[in-house]
Amino acid sequence: MERKLKKRFILTGLLAAAILVIMVDISFRQLSSRQLKRSLDQTISYIIEHNGTSGMAESEKDETEAEQSEPEATLGKLSDGTSAKPSEKSDENSLLEKLAVSFREFADSVSGNVQFTPETRYRVRYFLVMLDQDGSVTDASMSHIAAVDQETAEKLALQHYHFHNDRGFLKYGKSSFYFKQMQKDDGITVIGFLECTQEVSN
Repeated sequence: MERKLKKRFILTGLLAAAILVIMVDISFRQLSSRQLKRSLDQTISYIIEHNGTSGMAESEKDETEAEQSEPEATLGKLSDGTSAKPSEKSDENSLLEKLAVSFREFADSVSGNVQFTPETRYRVRYFLVMLDQDGSVTDASMSHIAAVDQETAEKLALQHYHFHNDRGFLKYGKSSFYFKQMQKDDGITVIGFLECTQEVSN
């Protein structure tokens, strides 16, 4: 009788552990999926809003140039004309700033926020298709993609435009894309396709 109870207890424990692992796995996959969609959506929205330039906005460029033009640290001068070392207080402030930046980066990664840097334009692969109010293709931006030609790009855009698909994933050949369509103030609809094969695979 005691042996049966032990077996039952062990089996119950194993079953509970298995259920817990499965629940954690499902939750992790759902969280990862939401983060991926959010970051891809933010990236392609930024590209569309900036007319296909996936780099920084002018204000961001000005900020970066100003930071680069500033000296790395303001050093005091000693009586003999040599530079003094930064004070301990400035070291503490520097450490606090680094911790704050690290915390913001961690929070952004958890929430799926995207940080755009001067290197963003060289990392992302995408193409854009512009349509007028009648649903006819007026232009296409193909300079940041190699896997798709313009004819295919226009077909993909028209397909999702006519089916009123605002956003989602699609597979073309060996590549995965996240697409989104946005309407500009002038009535032109822009459909952006962001290559995300590696992100989806991960």
